[in-house]
This record gives sequence, structure tokens and C-alpha cells, in this order.
Amino acid sequence: MPDSFLILPFLRESAAVNMATDLWFFQELPDASLARFRHFAWNRPSVTFGYGQDFAWVLEETKCAEIDLCRRPTGGGIVKHGEDWTYSLAFPPSHRVCEGSASEVYLHVHRAISVSLAKCGVDTDLLSCKKGTCSATSRKVIPGQCFLEPVARDVILSATDSKIAGAAIKRTRAGLLLQGTIDMQSLPEVNWNFFETLFLAELSAYLGAELKLAEWPQSFEDSRKPYVEQFTSTGWLRERKGTLSRK
Repeated sequence: MPDSFLILPFLRESAAVNMATDLWFFQELPDASLARFRHFAWNRPSVTFGYGQDFAWVLEETKCAEIDLCRRPTGGGIVKHGEDWTYSLAFPPSHRVCEGSASEVYLHVHRAISVSLAKCGVDTDLLSCKKGTCSATSRKVIPGQCFLEPVARDVILSATDSKIAGAAIKRTRAGLLLQGTIDMQSLPEVNWNFFETLFLAELSAYLGAELKLAEWPQSFEDSRKPYVEQFTSTGWLRERKGTLSRK
């Protein structure tokens, strides 16, 4: 009997609460032995930046108020949010996808996006994968502006070679967390509800698992509260202090 692939309900929250929820969802969600997915949105225009990026540089680069900035638990570069389609995937360490490399997961998830967009009438490629093969390693760059610095396996528009989808990954003893984003502004013709149905079907096929709608547990708000406190703190924003690790 196939495993279940849990689909959590949609939420629209602040940048800090979104990032807190992703780390909680990765480390603490009941049924954490299963692969799980969530699509979410932003209650105001925001900017997230990678775990390892320098706060002072990000502040100068974005010209944003601190209230609109949040450090992610994953790596990567600066990403502007509000006109993007964002999602997260989490896999337990026992899941078969964790037997391979993080770059293989990145490749398969972005291939699922590319196939789904094709069914929505949008032609895309994966960077360095246009002829069905992909380089063994991504280009080495200092993370800056995510959509201005595409790397291998990112989704690009065939017509313009501009990046439209990227992701960042965190791998720990708790498993693997992938946080992804798609630029909706570049894809005004896409029906995003239809895209989500297609994308989840592609992911389900990749994982060999059956989609299962899940609910946030009754303890959700109380359980994620320490994570919210972390991601709203100045120490986390400026110096990545206070990392929570349950496993």
C-alpha cells in the first residue's frame, strides 16, 4: 500500500510566522514519518534571505525596513514575496528521497514544476538541463538576489532564459526541508489553482505516494509559538541566534 503524501491547509501570514511555521512543520508535525507539503502566502509584501547571508548587506541591498525582512531556516539568496507562489516540502530522514542528494530532490521538484507549467501552456527548461541532462554540480556563487542569480536546475522561461522558480534546502537529522517560490508576475496566464492540482499530482507520482488532505493539529498554535518567537526576534534576524532544534 502506498505511503500518504500529506497536504496541509493554506495559510496567509507574515514573513516571520511563515518561516516559523515551515521549521515547525519540518521538525514537529505529527505523522512526521510521511512526506508533507504546504502552499502558503504573505499578508504583506516581504523579503526573506538565506540562513547564511549577512544581515547588514541584505539591509543595504534591499532598502527594506526590518519589519519586512526575515531570515529563512534554509540557505539561498534574497527573495521578494507578495507576487510569488510559495510552498514547502518536508521529508523525514527515513524517506527514500533522503537516500540521495539534496540536488536530486531539487531537480525532481523543479522538473515537476516545469511539467505542470507546460500543461498550463508555459514552456520552460531547467537550467543546464535543456537537453535532458544536468551538470553534476551547481555553479558556485555567493548568494545574492535569488532571481538574478539562477543556478543549475532552476526553472527558466524557454523564450527568455529568465528564472521563474527556485528553492532553498535545509538538511539535518530531522530530514530535508525544501522552501520554493515561483514568480507569478512573469506568468499572468497561469491558472494557479489548476497549476497546484497538476504540481501535486507530479509530486505524488515522483514520491510514489497518495495525496492525503490533512489538518493542522489542535496543538498547532501553542506548539509553534517558540518558533514564532525565534523568527520574530532581533537576534535571529540579525545574527541567526536562537536556532530551535528538536531532533
